[in-house]
Amino acid sequence: MIRGEKEPLLLRECEDHDIILGKSFEVLQAIGYLHPKGGCYAIEKYKLTNIETPWKKGSSYFKRLFIEYTFDALGKPTTLMYDASMRSLFPYIDLLSIREILKPEAGLKRLLNSVRDELELTALELYDSLRSAGIHPSSIGLTGSLLMGMHNRFTSDIDMTVRGARNITILFDISVLSPLQGKKLENWVKNNSERLGVPEQSVLEMYEKKKRGLFKGKTVSIIPLISREEAGNYQIISGDPLGVATLLIELSQPSYLSYVYPSEHRFKVLSLIEGSELIRKNMYGKIISYEGLFSNALVKAGKAIVSGKVFLSKEEEFVNIVIGTRESKSSVKILKR
Repeated sequence: MIRGEKEPLLLRECEDHDIILGKSFEVLQAIGYLHPKGGCYAIEKYKLTNIETPWKKGSSYFKRLFIEYTFDALGKPTTLMYDASMRSLFPYIDLLSIREILKPEAGLKRLLNSVRDELELTALELYDSLRSAGIHPSSIGLTGSLLMGMHNRFTSDIDMTVRGARNITILFDISVLSPLQGKKLENWVKNNSERLGVPEQSVLEMYEKKKRGLFKGKTVSIIPLISREEAGNYQIISGDPLGVATLLIELSQPSYLSYVYPSEHRFKVLSLIEGSELIRKNMYGKIISYEGLFSNALVKAGKAIVSGKVFLSKEEEFVNIVIGTRESKSSVKILKR
């Protein structure tokens, strides 16, 4: 079901990586920082099941619906909404269908008060390592199954969040995690190669050990988040639609917005490979990426070949590109910085 357009609103209830508990016992994860009045953009992550799984809360079992936090792994959500200001379809849940919204920082606060098993102890030790490296303690949170209290102490990953531009800068200057290796790395590369339809070597080049790696033998994701004020309206896309285009671009130095979800990357057009001839050399623009691995690639790249949905603001001669959504095929080829 696709609903009509709605203007986005900075809605205090929903921020990226919040966990949303639905009234039908579904578990969702909020997407980004702009949400429509009366609802949240969110992807369904877990569903109640009568089959025994690693994810259990009380006497209830849940099944995980996807592994990667991306649009193309969403399956078939019951409601999609087209957002006219972000120029994409988003999975949507109405506020009336929400039972509770869990914040990552609240999950960490609970952990500081009570550690119940080995996985939570390892998460607490990771928190201590991040804090000791200079990341502000109040900016650190937990998400995923640990936040929901339905993790498996043997098999679950640790999903930790770090909020704020200053703390994101510190995160990418320190080395808290060791890189994935062996079978864990092989499986991660293979799964994402199949998902994106790109060679395994290309996926390996997109791997970012600062965001996903190992800590004391446990697989960990560290998710950069920002405050409401820092987010502003960076997700909004202006201009006239020009369809899909492929461009050779030169990327600017990444900002803190280059590390969050969705990510923003500023660039200058070097040449048009395919698409509308209204796009000219030396125009400036931005990419909004809803694919985490493309974001990693663009942070590392000096130049890149990018394909995606293009919108041109003619007055400002500014090119907006959206990649990683379900409406069009996107790709990123890194040319080294």
